Formats: sequence, C-alpha cells, structure tokens
Amino acid sequence: HPAAGHAGVAAHRLASEPANHRRFAQPRRARQRTPEARVFLDRDDRTGEAHRLSAYRDIFQKALYGQSRDKLSILCEDEVAEGIILGVLDVLNVAMGLRPEDFVIGRNTGRDEFPAHIRTLSKFDKMSEFVFVLDGDSRGMREKIEKTAEEYGHSARLLFLPGNSLPERWIWAMLSRAADRYAPLLGLQTADMTRAMQDSERLLAGALQHGDPAKSLLEAFAGDLERTPAAIARIVGRREAEKNGPGIADFLIPLRERIQAWRQL
Repeated sequence: HPAAGHAGVAAHRLASEPANHRRFAQPRRARQRTPEARVFLDRDDRTGEAHRLSAYRDIFQKALYGQSRDKLSILCEDEVAEGIILGVLDVLNVAMGLRPEDFVIGRNTGRDEFPAHIRTLSKFDKMSEFVFVLDGDSRGMREKIEKTAEEYGHSARLLFLPGNSLPERWIWAMLSRAADRYAPLLGLQTADMTRAMQDSERLLAGALQHGDPAKSLLEAFAGDLERTPAAIARIVGRREAEKNGPGIADFLIPLRERIQAWRQL
C-alpha cells in the first residue's frame, strides 16, 4: 500500500538519524508533504542478491536523491577533520569565489568503511561529485580504496589531512610551535595559552590513556577555553592555510585541484 510505503521510508529515516537530532523529526511528520518515494537497490556482485541501499548518512541520501545537485560533497572521518577542512575552505572560498553553500560535508565514518562508500558511489556514478578526505594515519588504506574504485572504472583521488597521525596531534603541534600567533585567535595572552596547554599535558600525564593521547589533550584544552575541538581545528586549518604552514600544502593544493575539476563538470 503506498501510504504504508511512505510510512516505512519515514520510519527508516527517523531510525537512521542520530539521537541528538531526533527531537526535530516529530514536527516533520505533521507536515503535509509527500516523502521521497524513490528506492535505490544495490546488487551484490558475488551473490547476485539485491537489497535496499541504506542512505544512513545525510551526505549519501542527498547525493543519491539529487538533493545536493550543483554541490561538491566532502566525506571525512570525524568532527575534528571537518573542522580542519572548513578552515581550509574559509581560505579557498575567498580565493576561488565560492560560498560555504557550495559544499556538503559528511563525517563520522570510519576509514574501514570508505571502500564500501566508494563502491556505492561508483555504482550510481556519483564519484565526480565527491571528495574523500582521510586522516593522516589512514594513508595505509590508499591502495585498498583506490583498487575498489578502479574495479568500477573510477578514480578515488584520495586526500589526506596533514601529518601521519591523528589530526589532533598535528593541531597540537601547530598550537605548540606558534602559541604567540594562535593566542590572539583564541582570545588569550600568549602566556595564558602556554599555561593552559601545559596544564592539559600535566593533567593527562598520569592518567590511563585509551588510544592516542592527542585526542584527550585537545579535548581538555578546548574544554578549558569553553570551545570544542572542532572549533579549534577550524581556526588552525584556516591559519595554516593562510600562512602555508607545515604540511598544509599537501592537503590544500590537491583540494583546490579537486574543486577546480568539479567546477568544470
């Protein structure tokens, strides 16, 4: 029954939304608006079995449903990665005459999921509308992801954030080496910023760490400033892009080239 189908689509979308966004979903059901009726089916190359493609992330749903037409979609791993990207785009947008509205950024996807994303977008011929940005410590995934794209006649053209480790470690290094330049951007005196960073390092020195301590350091420092790690990441990304700081060129230049190629489509 059509109505049941629409209800199923709406229920699927609500279930796939993060919990902190669900409170906004209730008013939508009261609107007199017909939900998107198209369903995308994917076929497993090995078993031949067809199944419904789950548009569990907004960036894929918008691309597959044509809602992000004339926009360049950028997929990254997490909020801090997104912050760096937004900071670099703050600089490129001015230089290239672009607007923030020209981009759709998706995040919160693990690096191990990228081959599956590449496969899906290749099948639906959406690769030219996407830029894939991985953390510096994900460089070992390059060959696997690129081979996946080649199987479907596409090129992945991956971009990697500065450094060879987590982006938080690169951010911390940039803050440490240029505290005098970052302090004003964070509303601090240089001595106060240096002291806050040292306090964060002392606080975590004796603590039991799970994973890279750079994440905890940046979170503690950001908390002291009543900011988020993503907000600080954007400040660092912007400042390093403006000054062509260490490591940023290897990310900024290919990102600019991908944007230029997209504009020529």
